[in-house]
Amino acid sequence: MIMKKASHVSGELFQRQYPQIWDYAYFPLRNIKKLVRNFADSISTKHYSILDMGCGNKPYKFLFRHYKEYI
Repeated sequence: MIMKKASHVSGELFQRQYPQIWDYAYFPLRNIKKLVRNFADSISTKHYSILDMGCGNKPYKFLFRHYKEYI
């Protein structure tokens, strides 16, 4: 499925959220997103604050939107 980039999302952020098969880093980005999503889903309570050190422009913030706080 081809996703259209929203006007407010940078190219790098879009690439990390929705890696396309023709992207040079498709497989690593796909695996990273899968691991982060599994981690976010595995935490039993949503009352935690999430500290994402070294995340840059917070490409995976949307995976933690149900948590108390994302820093």
